[in-house]
Amino acid sequence: MPTAGFPNKQARAAGKMMKLRITKRRIVWSLVALIAIAAVAAVVVMGPFLLRVRHFAASPAGGYHADFYLYVSPKAKRIARSGTQATLLVQPNNSGINSDDLEVHRRDAWWTCFGRHGLADELGVVLLVPAFPRPATDWRIYTHALDRDVFTTAAATRPDLHRLDLQLLRWWMRPGQRWLRRASPSMRES
Repeated sequence: MPTAGFPNKQARAAGKMMKLRITKRRIVWSLVALIAIAAVAAVVVMGPFLLRVRHFAASPAGGYHADFYLYVSPKAKRIARSGTQATLLVQPNNSGINSDDLEVHRRDAWWTCFGRHGLADELGVVLLVPAFPRPATDWRIYTHALDRDVFTTAAATRPDLHRLDLQLLRWWMRPGQRWLRRASPSMRES
């Protein structure tokens, strides 16, 4: 029998369980709200970029061994539509590490493109980021700086590293130009 003023053990346990359920619900709803806010923030921050960036896969048969990311800023599109030539800004990736895993360099090129798209918007340019590899096996070839070794590496030895400058031009003259003309017919090559 409970004494006056003191609830029995069952009543206390039921009260604790009720508080625990309420606390769990609050935590769950707080997490749901936090995830929803993060998702909205991600869409607001990354949405415009994701709509304007295009990935082009490497095509050794086409003469280029690296992937490319192309971002057309709204201002560059307006400039091209007005009949004026838009400027192309090439920003090579620089992962800061040597790796034979091409995905490391692709990921870095994508993040470089994302990080520089604000600059491209501000300048009103088309941003091109090649995902040039920086190999671990041939670590002396510093591709991200386009050093001397990049220009002297034999095509038979490392076709993926041979003349990256020409690989970039091959990409630009073929799929790059073709895609830009389709995306915005007023963008023309110089």
